Amino acid sequence: MDKKYLKYLETYKKVWDDNKWNIVNKDDSRLGYKNVRGTTYLIFSETNNTFKDWLRDFKFWKKPYKDMEKLFFVHSGFLEDYKIMRKPLLEFMEKKYNKENKLVLIGYSQGGATAQLAYEDLEYHGYKVDECVVFASPRVYSIINRKTLKERMKNLVIITNENDPVPSVPYITFFYKHIVKPIVIGKRTFPKFLYKGKDHIIYRYLSNLSKDN
Repeated sequence: MDKKYLKYLETYKKVWDDNKWNIVNKDDSRLGYKNVRGTTYLIFSETNNTFKDWLRDFKFWKKPYKDMEKLFFVHSGFLEDYKIMRKPLLEFMEKKYNKENKLVLIGYSQGGATAQLAYEDLEYHGYKVDECVVFASPRVYSIINRKTLKERMKNLVIITNENDPVPSVPYITFFYKHIVKPIVIGKRTFPKFLYKGKDHIIYRYLSNLSKDN
């Protein structure tokens, strides 16, 4: 593992601590921002949703927009979560975002899923996303037109823990796949189906990424 990847968790800790969710704080949808030395960070929170909540949506795709030049589909549950924050996010970008700043998106768990949806949406609206870094993110997009999304989301970084099963869902059997190849940290110590939660928490990501550097 290259030491440059350590910066991602250092950035995560810096922007996450004491965040007030100053764009959206509704139900399980939380989105905040911070300006740090010429960079605007958008931070997408994890939610309290469980595997059971996600499973009921695994087999359903949806078009994110009505009129699309190039068709692609997304996980319906994550899309619903993003739609809660979409309007206030775009209003923030129009009224408060300093276009001279770099723009970095950060998300963890389901927040990683909504961060990816926001990345695509912001690029569509003409904003340049300098980097989108997501940790422990489940899969968001179907395999249909994955190439188009990969070209549009060139600055996406997905970091996963080897023992964390969440980045492996929704399952490939439902035709979901990550847009880019994840950076895998840590070592597998037991079968993923014996997962009890500890390898999904951000502190395990901090620990494993530090060890791998």
